[in-house]
Amino acid sequence: VTGVQTCALPILTGPITKSVQEIAAALTEKGLRPTQQRIAIYDYLLRHPTHPTVDTIYRAVLERFPTFSRTTIYNSLHALVDAGLIRTVTIDPEEQRFDGNAADHA
Repeated sequence: VTGVQTCALPILTGPITKSVQEIAAALTEKGLRPTQQRIAIYDYLLRHPTHPTVDTIYRAVLERFPTFSRTTIYNSLHALVDAGLIRTVTIDPEEQRFDGNAADHA
């Protein structure tokens, strides 16, 4: 399945820092509208290369954006995966995790 990576170890790369403008441009380049939600989620994933779960992402962005719903987080994550900007990572088959670095890496 495209966008899915199986990983047993933590990643070895550090956080990726991009400006809001760079993130918006990356979204636009992939045909996505650069909404506040997509920008916030993509930014969080780039800055936190820990393969967070949906719940972790939701709690983190909720602190800054209390109006974001869990459904919005899911929809945004799936749009980012479909666009190839992020990918899902399977560490535990019971829990979907996400990686802001869509390039192949250890």
